[in-house]
Amino acid sequence: MTTAAVVSDAGYSTEKTVIKPRKGFAHLDFGELWRFRDLLYLLTLRSIKIRYKQSVLGVAWALIKPFVQMIVFSVFIGTLLGVGRRVDVPYPIFLYAGLLPWLFFQSTVTTSTHSLVQNAAMMRKVYFPRILMPLATIGAPLMDYLIGFTLLGGLMWYYGVALTPQLLLVIPLILTTVIAGIGIGIFCSAWTAIYRDVGFLVPYFVQLMFYATPVMYPGSIVGPEYADLLTLNPMYGTISTFRACIFGDPIDFHAWSMSVKFALLFLILGVVMFHRLERRLADVI
Repeated sequence: MTTAAVVSDAGYSTEKTVIKPRKGFAHLDFGELWRFRDLLYLLTLRSIKIRYKQSVLGVAWALIKPFVQMIVFSVFIGTLLGVGRRVDVPYPIFLYAGLLPWLFFQSTVTTSTHSLVQNAAMMRKVYFPRILMPLATIGAPLMDYLIGFTLLGGLMWYYGVALTPQLLLVIPLILTTVIAGIGIGIFCSAWTAIYRDVGFLVPYFVQLMFYATPVMYPGSIVGPEYADLLTLNPMYGTISTFRACIFGDPIDFHAWSMSVKFALLFLILGVVMFHRLERRLADVI
């Protein structure tokens, strides 16, 4: 945002304020984001409040969705296809330990992708950093994720899974998932505002990632020749490490480090692309 002095024909000096985004990651005005931190908080809180507004079951849906998927996949994938015999722990809790972080990632990507389009009316009325919109969408998925841990705790108690010190690593794993989901969501949100087709393609992209992520199956089921290829998926190492923390298994730090690297890469690419396209948003929203 720049301010310039303008002298009119009558000789009066006035100030003209021009609001325009800066280009590139290096020119991202973090100070401006900090000044709008209260708005970010309010937008995040709003996303949580409207998540299950006028819903009879309310936040219970945060438990119902993963629980139903766990039952369905356990029957068809675990029992009928025999994947449950390939794991050393009860398949339902093995599956849920993969579904919980995956649904968090999936919800983060899809909600942030449509954040600009859904809030176009607000952005036409008042100026604020547009990137706040995809950032604020993290509130509702994160709340669902944290609520989902109650069901995970119940499953651990039911199947006799002991608590281990490795569970403390769940905190940085949550951060890794946030970075990956928000990075991809920021990237897609700007493109969706300009080309609505992107918003229709994102669910297919996320679905392909789902099959390439060891949610329903153990990572060991994949041949060693494809192991390095799968680590390019930011959720591969994250979910594998999450399961290792739950069951006290050895952690594959190489896979986890690859997930962290690609999550950061997606975040940087997302922010850079968002600021390159931000000049065009006013013309299409």
